[in-house]
Amino acid sequence: MVLHIGMVAVMKYVPGTIVAVTLLLGPIIATLEGLALGTDEVPGPWTMAGAAINIAASALIAADAQNQSKTVQLKELEVNS
Repeated sequence: MVLHIGMVAVMKYVPGTIVAVTLLLGPIIATLEGLALGTDEVPGPWTMAGAAINIAASALIAADAQNQSKTVQLKELEVNS
């Protein structure tokens, strides 16, 4: 819950694409937390392969979004009436 609230707060400073891709990493982070706390077991090879693909794709999308996105202040978009 705290992670999602933090993600919404960060959207003011980081492009939405980066935040969305980061949310895709949630299940991977949750599995690592479970392993660290001893409440989860090591995933199988197919799950590990899927996690690797997810991490690689997330990194590619985040890198591409960083190159293409531009943060605009709302004051710049206001139209004088």
